[in-house]
Amino acid sequence: MPDAKVKIALELNGEPVEVAFAPHKTLLEVLREDAGLTGTKHGCELGECGTCTVLLDATPVLSCLVLGLACAAPNTAVSSGNAAPARCCSTEHPCCPAWCSASPVPGAA
Repeated sequence: MPDAKVKIALELNGEPVEVAFAPHKTLLEVLREDAGLTGTKHGCELGECGTCTVLLDATPVLSCLVLGLACAAPNTAVSSGNAAPARCCSTEHPCCPAWCSASPVPGAA
């Protein structure tokens, strides 16, 4: 039996959209796989690196830790692909300084 899908309406990058997806998917998976928006990147998928950060109703969230169903509330707005990292990853990772200094939002690094 195929996975049942839920369908929600939300504002995505300023445009009203409806998207259908399996209820177990994270917001990261919904954005990339179901909405076709690949600007939001997979990182650690543990909520540690911040590369998947999006704005959910103007609040930065790690989309790998949020279920897509969290966007089912009326008037939910998601901005993806241009959100600043919520915090810098561990400086022990060799790429961290480059990731943090390459923030698309001035002053967010």
